[in-house]
Order: sequence, then structure tokens, then C-alpha cells
Amino acid sequence: MIKDQRNTRRRSAGMSVVELIIALCILGILAAVGIPTYTRYVQQAKVISSVIPVIYLVETSITIHHSLNHEMPNQEEFQQMLNEIDTRLLSIEFSDGVLTATLAVPAGEEPLLAKLNGSQLIAEPRFADDRIVAWNLGGPIAEDLDVSY
Repeated sequence: MIKDQRNTRRRSAGMSVVELIIALCILGILAAVGIPTYTRYVQQAKVISSVIPVIYLVETSITIHHSLNHEMPNQEEFQQMLNEIDTRLLSIEFSDGVLTATLAVPAGEEPLLAKLNGSQLIAEPRFADDRIVAWNLGGPIAEDLDVSY
């Protein structure tokens, strides 16, 4: 009887190597799933906080121009609009009424956004009664990171 109690105490003294390996495998699986999800979430937050406000300012400038002049701005007017907005993270083009913003993050700035360099957000105006009433956001960044407004 005394011998049985000693064996029981030894077995429950700590974790065995197999239990430790199983625990490490579970942690590895959780990390493999969690890290990419976290990275995507942080990228989405960076786009929403750094890129979307710039696009919104450009859209607002175009909308105001359109409501005052009843036409879209020409390239010269569009460039004047861009001169008043901080576009250092983006290369923005406006053609045929479509706004295309390509991520162009300078080296050393915003490393998570830099991974998306070359990706685009595309904004198209929605009209009602010859007025811009909203903008539709699309493109690879909007689809991959589920960014919309």
C-alpha cells in the first residue's frame, strides 16, 4: 500500500515530455492562426487611419467642384486640389471620373502599410439628378482588408 502511494506521487509531480510537446503544438497552431489575423487587422486600421481620410478629402474637393461648376475637374484643377492635401503615402490619379489611389509609402515609414505598396483603392462617384451623392470604394485594398464607408 505504501509503495502504491509513492508511485502515484511521482506520476503527478509535473508534466511529462509528451504533455509539454502537446501544449507547445497547441500554442504553435494558435500562433499560426492568430499572427496573420492580427497583422491583417493592424493593416486595416492603418489604412483606415492614414489613407481613407486623404481619399475622403480628395473626394470632397471633387464633389464641391462638381456642385459649383456642374462638371468634373480637369487635370489642372485636380492637381491644384492635390497640392492642398498631404498625399505622401499615396499616388492619386483622376481619370474619366474615377479616382485611383495607389499606395506609395516611402521607405522606412509605416512598415505594415509598405507591405501593401502598389495596391490600389478605387473610388467612383454615384450620381443622382446630376449630383454626386456618394462615392463607392473598391479595388484590391478595399476587398482584401474589407475597407468601406
